[in-house]
Amino acid sequence: MAAAVTQMLDEVAAPLNLAVEVQGVTRQLTLVTRGVGLGCVPVQVARRNPLRSRFKSFHVRNHHFDLAVWAVHRDLPTMLTPVLSAITAQFSRL
Repeated sequence: MAAAVTQMLDEVAAPLNLAVEVQGVTRQLTLVTRGVGLGCVPVQVARRNPLRSRFKSFHVRNHHFDLAVWAVHRDLPTMLTPVLSAITAQFSRL
């Protein structure tokens, strides 16, 4: 997943500075709910996760994934706003 996101962001001149890559959705969403980054998880996994009430999610309009994926986040630090904008813009072009 990180390689695909990195390539997508490079295409729109918004390079990814990956500080932490974690294994497991619960660890990933725990970091997100603490305000430390973004996460991409399958829809059904996000819906069933016990942390669901503690993060925000969005749907990328005009795009249907073979595997539906949400980018979930809490209130974003200012430095992550351009990254999320670039991801959303890139997905909307697919």
